[in-house]
Amino acid sequence: MMGILRTLLACAICSLGLGCAAPPEVSSLQKATSPRIVNLEADASYKFSGAFGKEAEVHLLPGTYRLEKENASGQFYLGDLHSVWWMLGSDLALLRGGVWMPTDSSKSPRIYFYYGYQEIRAKTLADALSQRRELATKGSPVRDGSIDAATAVALQSAPPTMSPLQAGVGAGIAAGLVGALADFDSPVLYQPPTNEQFKTVIDGVFRAPQP
Repeated sequence: MMGILRTLLACAICSLGLGCAAPPEVSSLQKATSPRIVNLEADASYKFSGAFGKEAEVHLLPGTYRLEKENASGQFYLGDLHSVWWMLGSDLALLRGGVWMPTDSSKSPRIYFYYGYQEIRAKTLADALSQRRELATKGSPVRDGSIDAATAVALQSAPPTMSPLQAGVGAGIAAGLVGALADFDSPVLYQPPTNEQFKTVIDGVFRAPQP
């Protein structure tokens, strides 16, 4: 059932013009050849345009981020722990992900996440972080083949008369995310920030010379 829902969601997003083919950011990604570790000291967040023009917000938690993948378009830094969260209604989804740094420094960094890792769902950030600590004691997160948390929350909170497809699109997933959605092993990027504050903060950390 979950596989069917993921396929339907991917088709919906493709049909809205967000692309079935991988965009440049996630095309031909290679494992990073040189290790680089960055420590983010404070929460960084940004607002973006979601479905039907509705504004949404995504957060990047403080922590350690390691360069994991790169291509000509940019570099992906993955958090050691679940590091990306956003709200869908009254539900908080804490996801495995990090930040994408574009090669072109005039472009804004963007937050990304991965489908299928064990997601954390909670009503408050404090509860989500408590669950994260428990998960960390069990070792590294593993792929569980399930639908991603953001989609699952949207489906669970949808009215009984709303189809899974409508629920996903209505929650802002289709317009809020861009990635190679036919390939669930690819990073999925949130839309760009609507202002420059996130770029200023993240550039100051991730583009800074390392000691």
